[in-house]
Amino acid sequence: MQATTKYLIRWVAIPLTVGAAISLLVSLRWQAEGFFGNVATELIGIIVTVFFVDQVVRRRQEELWRPVTGRLPRRLRDYADSSARALQSILPVPSLIRTEDITGSGATGDLFERLATSASKVVFETIPILRGEQWHALRLTISNMKDGAETLLLTYREHLAVEEFAALATIESHLSDALVLYSESERLLPLPPEQLTVDERRTRESRIWMIAHNLQRAVLQLGRIGQGRLKDAA
Repeated sequence: MQATTKYLIRWVAIPLTVGAAISLLVSLRWQAEGFFGNVATELIGIIVTVFFVDQVVRRRQEELWRPVTGRLPRRLRDYADSSARALQSILPVPSLIRTEDITGSGATGDLFERLATSASKVVFETIPILRGEQWHALRLTISNMKDGAETLLLTYREHLAVEEFAALATIESHLSDALVLYSESERLLPLPPEQLTVDERRTRESRIWMIAHNLQRAVLQLGRIGQGRLKDAA
């Protein structure tokens, strides 16, 4: 049920229905020249009119949004596609994702399948060996992915299926957490472990694990969006 309908039921239909019922009960005991009966009739008429207008407006909005919502599945796949390719350029695992898998439209589904099912291996094995500018590139990619998820949520929030909304919200949440963790250890992450003290090394390893965990959870949802398997995965 849409938010508008819930609002109308709670703040219009229920109060007016109660008012109409009270008016009818009062009119049975006190005629008052039909005043309360007329009030009840007017209130019922208002309820019918409000919901009729709501249906007309909603159908008009659906017509206006139809061209946009028709492109929504493609927008979701494009988001997943571009995000997966950006990640793959930073976290290359040739044994899992080959160059031919990311060239041409025919192999895109296969790429998402491996990216989703192998997310844990890709993320947890590759992130710890990143150095220097690779970390900055990863941060920028994570930031772009988060912004993309936020844009889709804000633009299509009334038109996303529950599973789609949940997947995008999960991606946005985990990537936001990853960016916070990165900012807390921005100085340590790009450095090789041998240049750090024991305590700094432990902090760095802990942050890397938490960043990898959040990215892994986001990538799993990304793979499901790319495969169009959200309903099956829910």
